[in-house]
Amino acid sequence: MLPIRLVLAASSGTAVTLHPDAHQIPGSNVLQNLTNGLGWWALVAAMAGVVIGAVMWAFGHYSQNYSWQALHLR
Repeated sequence: MLPIRLVLAASSGTAVTLHPDAHQIPGSNVLQNLTNGLGWWALVAAMAGVVIGAVMWAFGHYSQNYSWQALHLR
């Protein structure tokens, strides 16, 4: 029922405006800090994945085990 009322209010000539402001929400700084912390851990996990992938590729390449390396370089 709510979306219908919003559509009717918008089509009746009244202006429906939205001004998003994160500072108006209580605890928004906590959510921002949580998001920043999760982003940092995501970057650490991505870097660990790159390093682990490089180690696995090097191990497969130098041990002549070509099924372990991602790229077959000849």
